[in-house]
Order: sequence, then C-alpha cells, then structure tokens
Amino acid sequence: MSKNFNLTLHEYETLVNSLRHGDEQLFEKIFLQHFKVVVHQLQAKYRCSQSEAYDATMDAILELRLKIIDGKIKYGNLDYLFFLMASQVLMRNLKKFRLSDFDENLLNHEDSMFSDEDIDNLNKAWSDLSKECQGLLSRNVFSGIKLKDIAHEDGRTHLAVRKHKKRCLDKLLMFFKKYSVPNLQ
Repeated sequence: MSKNFNLTLHEYETLVNSLRHGDEQLFEKIFLQHFKVVVHQLQAKYRCSQSEAYDATMDAILELRLKIIDGKIKYGNLDYLFFLMASQVLMRNLKKFRLSDFDENLLNHEDSMFSDEDIDNLNKAWSDLSKECQGLLSRNVFSGIKLKDIAHEDGRTHLAVRKHKKRCLDKLLMFFKKYSVPNLQ
C-alpha cells in the first residue's frame, strides 16, 4: 500500500485547501484510486462480504473527508489511516449485528460454560463502566484493534492506552464480582 495517496506534501496541502473551498478533486482522487483497494483489503483481512466492506469504506471515506476539511488529519501515512478508519467502521457494524447473534447462541447453548446469571451479571457490570472504558474495550477486545493503533488514532502513547485498558478491565472485574457475590452489594 502506498502512503499519502501517492501525493507529495505540497500536492496534499494544495488539494486540502481546494477541498475546503468546494473543490472535490482530492476527495475524488482518494475515492477513485483507493476505495476499491480498501474494500478488497477489508474483505481479505476480516472475511466479510463485499457489501459489508463497501458500506464501511463508504462511511470511512465520508468521515475522512470531514476530518481533512476540519484539519484533524495531517499528512503522513494517510492510506493506512483510511484503511484503519474503514476497519473500525466495519467492526462497529459487524459488532452490532453479530454480537446479538453471539449472545443469543450463547444463551441457547445447553453446554455453555456461563450461566444465565453470569451473563446477566456481566451485562450489569458492563453498564456500570464509563463510556470511555466501554469504547476502549470494545475497540480492542471485540473489534480486535491493536492497542498501538488505538494509541496512534487517539494521539496517546501505547503505554498510556495499555494502562487505561488494564484499569478498565480491573473495574469490569470489580463490578462483576459486586453483582456475583451478594455480600458485596
């Protein structure tokens, strides 16, 4: 994969400035040259359907466009950033559909190692977590996004994100124990 949509820094800055003034040339270049590549990469990496990959890539390119216009994206490995954004959108979309299927299958499975009470307690514990912790754990654990990628996207160090994840998991465990052991309530 190339970097920065095959643009020099000067070309990129010129096209960004033009995009801010209504010229869609940069957006069209990204769409025409990189859209299909990202769709295929998503399909290969996540074994998702063409439709799922297409929808995620379309949402990501629109989000990328807005972030470029707002100055939230800087020149530097933009191709990877576009793929990463599309991956995150795909994971969010798949999680919405597949997590409910997983929960249903887990609850209906007679040999499940989790009791209905355990699952209920885990759901209660999850709802007690802050939205920030839920987001971090969802991105890393459920979506499979690496901590170093989360750190890069959030503008934080890998160590800070790793420590934050540990604190979130500790809180989740504490909340789970609170609901699982009646004497602690």
